[in-house]
Amino acid sequence: MKSNFFLSFPIFANFTELLCAFSTRQGGVSQNPFDSLNLGMRTADNSVNVQKNRKIFFRELNIDADKVAYPDQIHSAHVKVARRAKHYNQTDALIFSGHNLFLSIQTADCFPIFIYIPGYKTGAVIHAGWRGVVCGIIENTLNRLTIECNAGAENYIVAIGPGLQSECFEVRADVYNKIPVNFVRPHRSPEHKYLDLRAWIVEKLLLNGVLNENIYRSELCTKCKSDLFYSHRRDGINSGRMMGIIGLR
Repeated sequence: MKSNFFLSFPIFANFTELLCAFSTRQGGVSQNPFDSLNLGMRTADNSVNVQKNRKIFFRELNIDADKVAYPDQIHSAHVKVARRAKHYNQTDALIFSGHNLFLSIQTADCFPIFIYIPGYKTGAVIHAGWRGVVCGIIENTLNRLTIECNAGAENYIVAIGPGLQSECFEVRADVYNKIPVNFVRPHRSPEHKYLDLRAWIVEKLLLNGVLNENIYRSELCTKCKSDLFYSHRRDGINSGRMMGIIGLR
């Protein structure tokens, strides 16, 4: 599917039963500075506009709003299995099994990670900011997936969506001291370094058995691409949120 409202990922192109999409900021009704497809209810945007935007987005995807599950997203390592459409508290990853339940995630610099296991009718979505990755959100989700469907990680197909790329991910010592040194890059300022969070996510996937050829890595930077994406790092409290969706029709 091609649309100004969302991106899809080529690694999932052959799985016609799978819906996986990541919204852009284009095509909605929100006004400046949240223009225009802000999907985040926890922003300073008008909630009526956000509700209208969600209707627009779900209509573009041809899914019903009452089939969408939402994680609370607290930058944790908590994973839950979604059995029905509702809000799931205290979690940053959801797992689905079966049809007609669509998992959502909202981001504005953190990396959205989508996982599908062909033949098992199972998948997951992960909200991966640096705090969650430090805590183990990647490993916990992969382990829970294995328990749920008894499939080895070599069967997993993964898409890492747009996020804050290394050239824009400036951090201070309170952050980079928590990160393995091979994912920290030099910075012109002695007080800062750059974090390559996406590369660290990829290493964690590989170490847990996901095959390199089964991992798609978006190179789009949410901070740089102001025409396509919201960015909390760029816009602070004036940032909206994108939404990712995954599920089986």
